[in-house]
Amino acid sequence: MSKSEIIALARAKLSSRITEVEQQILQTEKSQAEDSKSSAGDKFETGRERLQQELDRLGAQLMYLKEQRIALEVAGRIKSTSRAAIGSLIVLSNGVRYLIAVGFGKLKLSDGCMVFVISPEAPIGEALIGKVQGEGFEFRGQKLSVVGLD
Repeated sequence: MSKSEIIALARAKLSSRITEVEQQILQTEKSQAEDSKSSAGDKFETGRERLQQELDRLGAQLMYLKEQRIALEVAGRIKSTSRAAIGSLIVLSNGVRYLIAVGFGKLKLSDGCMVFVISPEAPIGEALIGKVQGEGFEFRGQKLSVVGLD
């Protein structure tokens, strides 16, 4: 599977997550609006505060996901180079594939293979940045080499 197809799959999954969080925000806002003041004022205030904390948490999560989507788009526009960098799809000697873009995690591709979409700040991302095809390196006690770079 090509780098553009992997990015498209990650983008679709991110968009799905964004939609889920937006729906959770709407549901929480609806609950907050429907919350009626009971005779126990402290109970009402505690409930309102809990809902506000949930809205704050969801808002931060939504902002993070949108930032990831933008970073993924940027990584997808970067042209391939001879050295591993943001936007590079890398195959290692152990068969594991990495796309350096954002800290998304493991994606199962339509052909059944797995690819890890990682940030350049991840430990393996830092180890891969700047590597060229055929170059060997050691990561967590394991000797690896770059066998594919796009």
